[in-house]
Amino acid sequence: PFCSAVGMEEEEDEWGAIPAAPPPRKPDIETSATLVGHRVRIQALTSRADLNGCYGLAKSYDEATGRFLVEVEGGRWEKRPDGCWAKSTGGGEYKLKWLNLTIDSLVGQRVKINGLKSKDELNGLTGWARSYDIGKGRYMVEVQEGGEQYALKPDNLSAAGCLRTKDWMAAFGD
Repeated sequence: PFCSAVGMEEEEDEWGAIPAAPPPRKPDIETSATLVGHRVRIQALTSRADLNGCYGLAKSYDEATGRFLVEVEGGRWEKRPDGCWAKSTGGGEYKLKWLNLTIDSLVGQRVKINGLKSKDELNGLTGWARSYDIGKGRYMVEVQEGGEQYALKPDNLSAAGCLRTKDWMAAFGD
Protein backbone atom coordinates (compact mmCIF):
# COMPACT_ATOMS: atom_id res chain seq x y z
CA PRO A 1 0.00 0.00 0.00
CA PHE A 2 1.01 3.57 -0.61
CA CYS A 3 0.77 6.56 1.71
CA SER A 4 -1.44 9.02 -0.16
CA ALA A 5 -0.26 11.97 1.95
CA VAL A 6 3.37 11.83 0.91
CA GLY A 7 3.37 9.27 -1.92
CA MET A 8 5.70 6.89 -0.12
CA GLU A 9 5.27 3.20 0.50
CA GLU A 10 4.27 2.40 4.09
CA GLU A 11 5.70 -0.58 5.93
CA GLU A 12 3.36 -3.26 7.21
CA ASP A 13 3.92 -5.05 10.51
CA GLU A 14 4.17 -8.85 10.81
CA TRP A 15 0.35 -9.23 10.60
CA GLY A 16 0.03 -7.11 7.46
CA ALA A 17 -1.34 -4.06 9.27
CA ILE A 18 -0.03 -0.55 8.86
CA PRO A 19 0.94 0.84 12.27
CA ALA A 20 -0.98 3.85 13.52
CA ALA A 21 0.71 7.22 13.73
CA PRO A 22 2.43 7.86 17.05
CA PRO A 23 0.42 9.96 19.51
CA PRO A 24 1.21 13.68 19.49
CA ARG A 25 3.93 14.72 21.91
CA LYS A 26 3.07 16.68 25.02
CA PRO A 27 4.33 20.25 24.94
CA ASP A 28 7.63 20.88 26.63
CA ILE A 29 7.90 23.20 29.62
CA GLU A 30 8.77 26.16 27.41
CA THR A 31 5.68 25.67 25.23
CA SER A 32 3.36 25.23 28.19
CA ALA A 33 4.77 28.35 29.83
CA THR A 34 3.98 30.31 26.66
CA LEU A 35 0.29 29.39 26.73
CA VAL A 36 -0.37 29.88 30.45
CA GLY A 37 -1.75 33.32 31.15
CA HIS A 38 -2.78 33.93 27.55
CA ARG A 39 -6.11 34.14 25.79
CA VAL A 40 -6.64 31.02 23.69
CA ARG A 41 -9.12 29.84 21.07
CA ILE A 42 -10.53 26.32 21.32
CA GLN A 43 -10.50 24.20 18.17
CA ALA A 44 -10.99 20.65 16.86
CA LEU A 45 -12.75 19.18 19.90
CA THR A 46 -14.90 16.17 19.09
CA SER A 47 -16.40 15.31 22.48
CA ARG A 48 -17.42 18.94 23.18
CA ALA A 49 -17.71 20.38 19.68
CA ASP A 50 -19.92 23.15 21.10
CA LEU A 51 -16.77 24.69 22.61
CA ASN A 52 -14.98 24.97 19.26
CA GLY A 53 -14.53 28.64 18.42
CA CYS A 54 -14.86 29.72 22.06
CA TYR A 55 -12.18 31.79 23.75
CA GLY A 56 -10.73 31.42 27.20
CA LEU A 57 -7.77 31.95 29.46
CA ALA A 58 -5.15 29.20 29.83
CA LYS A 59 -4.80 29.27 33.63
CA SER A 60 -2.36 26.41 34.29
CA TYR A 61 -0.71 23.34 32.81
CA ASP A 62 -0.77 19.87 34.37
CA GLU A 63 2.42 18.12 33.30
CA ALA A 64 1.14 14.70 34.44
CA THR A 65 -1.90 14.75 32.14
CA GLY A 66 -0.51 17.05 29.44
CA ARG A 67 -3.59 19.28 29.65
CA PHE A 68 -4.23 22.95 30.21
CA LEU A 69 -6.89 24.24 32.56
CA VAL A 70 -8.81 26.73 30.43
CA GLU A 71 -11.42 29.08 31.83
CA VAL A 72 -13.83 29.63 28.95
CA GLU A 73 -15.29 33.08 28.46
CA GLY A 74 -18.98 33.53 29.12
CA GLY A 75 -20.02 32.78 25.56
CA ARG A 76 -19.17 33.34 21.95
CA TRP A 77 -20.57 35.34 19.10
CA GLU A 78 -22.79 33.32 16.76
CA LYS A 79 -24.80 34.32 13.74
CA ARG A 80 -28.52 33.77 14.36
CA PRO A 81 -30.91 32.56 11.64
CA ASP A 82 -32.16 36.14 11.23
CA GLY A 83 -28.61 37.22 10.26
CA CYS A 84 -27.90 39.14 13.48
CA TRP A 85 -25.00 38.28 15.75
CA ALA A 86 -25.66 37.33 19.38
CA LYS A 87 -23.50 36.11 22.25
CA SER A 88 -24.33 32.57 23.32
CA THR A 89 -24.18 31.32 26.88
CA GLY A 90 -21.06 29.48 27.94
CA GLY A 91 -18.30 29.60 30.47
CA GLY A 92 -16.76 27.09 32.84
CA GLU A 93 -13.36 25.45 33.22
CA TYR A 94 -12.12 22.60 31.06
CA LYS A 95 -8.94 20.51 30.89
CA LEU A 96 -7.85 20.59 27.26
CA LYS A 97 -4.98 19.20 25.20
CA TRP A 98 -2.57 21.68 23.66
CA LEU A 99 -3.58 20.49 20.18
CA ASN A 100 -7.03 21.96 20.84
CA LEU A 101 -5.72 25.43 21.65
CA THR A 102 -4.28 28.29 19.65
CA ILE A 103 -2.95 31.46 21.17
CA ASP A 104 -5.25 34.36 20.46
CA SER A 105 -3.55 36.80 22.73
CA LEU A 106 -2.26 40.30 22.33
CA VAL A 107 -0.64 40.26 25.80
CA GLY A 108 2.85 41.70 25.55
CA GLN A 109 2.25 43.04 22.06
CA ARG A 110 2.10 46.57 20.75
CA VAL A 111 -1.52 47.31 19.76
CA LYS A 112 -3.49 49.95 17.90
CA ILE A 113 -6.83 51.13 19.29
CA ASN A 114 -9.76 51.44 16.87
CA GLY A 115 -13.54 51.48 16.75
CA LEU A 116 -14.18 53.02 20.19
CA LYS A 117 -17.35 55.08 20.50
CA SER A 118 -17.30 56.20 24.13
CA LYS A 119 -13.64 57.28 24.11
CA ASP A 120 -13.15 57.98 20.42
CA GLU A 121 -10.18 60.23 21.20
CA LEU A 122 -8.20 57.00 21.81
CA ASN A 123 -8.85 55.70 18.29
CA GLY A 124 -5.62 55.54 16.28
CA LEU A 125 -3.38 55.58 19.37
CA THR A 126 -0.95 52.77 20.08
CA GLY A 127 0.02 51.12 23.33
CA TRP A 128 0.95 47.84 24.95
CA ALA A 129 -1.49 45.07 25.93
CA ARG A 130 -0.32 44.35 29.49
CA SER A 131 -2.81 41.67 30.59
CA TYR A 132 -6.15 40.05 29.81
CA ASP A 133 -9.08 39.92 32.27
CA ILE A 134 -11.28 36.95 31.40
CA GLY A 135 -14.06 38.09 33.74
CA LYS A 136 -14.45 41.36 31.88
CA GLY A 137 -13.34 40.01 28.50
CA ARG A 138 -10.95 42.94 28.11
CA TYR A 139 -7.27 43.68 27.69
CA MET A 140 -5.56 46.16 29.98
CA VAL A 141 -3.82 48.48 27.52
CA GLU A 142 -1.20 51.05 28.49
CA VAL A 143 -1.41 53.88 25.96
CA GLN A 144 1.97 54.90 24.62
CA GLU A 145 1.20 58.62 24.78
CA GLY A 146 0.66 59.51 28.43
CA GLY A 147 0.98 56.01 29.90
CA GLU A 148 -2.67 55.79 31.05
CA GLN A 149 -4.26 52.33 31.18
CA TYR A 150 -7.64 51.35 29.75
CA ALA A 151 -9.65 48.12 29.77
CA LEU A 152 -10.51 47.49 26.11
CA LYS A 153 -12.38 44.78 24.23
CA PRO A 154 -10.42 42.57 21.80
CA ASP A 155 -12.59 43.86 18.93
CA ASN A 156 -11.16 47.36 19.50
CA LEU A 157 -7.52 46.29 19.22
CA SER A 158 -5.24 45.15 16.45
CA ALA A 159 -1.57 44.19 16.47
CA ALA A 160 0.45 47.30 15.65
CA GLY A 161 3.73 45.62 14.78
CA CYS A 162 7.20 46.79 15.69
CA LEU A 163 7.95 50.18 17.11
CA ARG A 164 10.41 51.88 14.78
CA THR A 165 12.85 53.85 16.89
CA LYS A 166 15.47 56.29 15.59
CA ASP A 167 18.12 53.57 16.06
CA TRP A 168 16.02 51.10 14.06
CA MET A 169 15.44 53.64 11.29
CA ALA A 170 19.20 54.39 11.12
CA ALA A 171 20.03 50.69 10.87
CA PHE A 172 17.28 49.52 8.52
CA GLY A 173 15.71 52.60 6.91
CA ASP A 174 12.01 52.89 6.09
